[in-house]
Amino acid sequence: PLLSGQYRADRVAASDVRLALQQRDDDSNNWTFDNAPDTEDDSTSFSARDAAGIDIRQVDLDNITITFQSGSARPFEFRLDQLDAALPLGGGVTLKAKGMVERTLPYQLAINGGPLRDLLRGKPGWPVSLQLGFADGVLVAQGKLGEKGSALSFGLGAPDLAQFGKVIGVKLPNAGAAGLSGEVAIRPGLVRLERVSAMLGKSSMAGWLQLDARPQTPLLTGSLALVALDLRPFLGQDDKDEPPTDLRALYRSLAKAQIDLQALDDIDADLRLGVGQWLSLPGDIRNASMRLQASKGKLEVPVEALVEQVPMRGRLLIDGRADAVPAISLTFNAEQSPIGGLSRFLLGVPGIEGRLGGLSLALNARGARGDALMRSLTLSMQLRQSRLSYGNLEGGKPVSFNLDQMSLSVGGEKPLEIGRAHV
Repeated sequence: PLLSGQYRADRVAASDVRLALQQRDDDSNNWTFDNAPDTEDDSTSFSARDAAGIDIRQVDLDNITITFQSGSARPFEFRLDQLDAALPLGGGVTLKAKGMVERTLPYQLAINGGPLRDLLRGKPGWPVSLQLGFADGVLVAQGKLGEKGSALSFGLGAPDLAQFGKVIGVKLPNAGAAGLSGEVAIRPGLVRLERVSAMLGKSSMAGWLQLDARPQTPLLTGSLALVALDLRPFLGQDDKDEPPTDLRALYRSLAKAQIDLQALDDIDADLRLGVGQWLSLPGDIRNASMRLQASKGKLEVPVEALVEQVPMRGRLLIDGRADAVPAISLTFNAEQSPIGGLSRFLLGVPGIEGRLGGLSLALNARGARGDALMRSLTLSMQLRQSRLSYGNLEGGKPVSFNLDQMSLSVGGEKPLEIGRAHV
């Protein structure tokens, strides 16, 4: 077989093996070595064409433990209790494996594919199916692989999304139960998700996403329609707690949020989002539409939403450039609208009714993380040409008044300021 370029074995086996991989702070490691100087005679090299002649009828691995440590971080352990595989020449690849991640997360893996020779020689459309079972969840995928492009359909069901992330070595939001399906197309430097349907905790969405890694700064584009959105798991918060019911509770909640605004420097984006109901904010916020545009560390988001039955338009600006102190600016405006529940939402005062002539809100904060942002937060509000009444409660006596102009500002190091109130 060797003379004909084939590497044949009836059985390859290993057991009771422990590998310790170390990544040092200077990016060197203990698993790569300096290559010998290149020579014109490359007869000792092992190419993909050579590998295409592999003919192994049975592979048995038992009790294999791999630990990985990066710098002074806690080691990560992956255990392979059992693996059975076959790589027959001209036949399809089969693999079954089971083991444990971090000594507490069991997994089972099954892969079926086309002939290994076709894959290594770059033949397009190599068929593959995969099933990964983990902690009462499952990931299934099937499709075709190739050097110039791959296409897979996939489905994921997980009772605990964060635990699944630990199994595959990716940090995922602590959103609880999750379901995700779609189709992924992969080309060099480009990944596109189509027909995405997802439920992540209390959030549900559908649409498409694309990541283009070919530019110097990767570009994320897409369009998502969200029936409901709860941002707390994506901010490192627990969605099992009751959402904030007023602005004071929202302030305390955001102070604990794991926000890193300078991460905006790592990726550009152009995303369109439609949100039917926003669950993680106080008040009744519905039918929000926004476009997220991020470039060179700056994010701009025009927003339209129905806030406590009042149509409002606004704009969110975030400057997360690494060479400056991160800053957030949010403005909202409403014109010629019933006041709805805004008085209760903004001031905690019930029983106010009437019509707004004009309302402007502005919020500004500086800092890279949630606690710093909340300490520096300032809020200003202006009310113009409004006809209102108070005392609209059971047993109350409503009193009407006209408000020509009022301004209010609070937050940061400044005390509450109320100015230019004309009734």
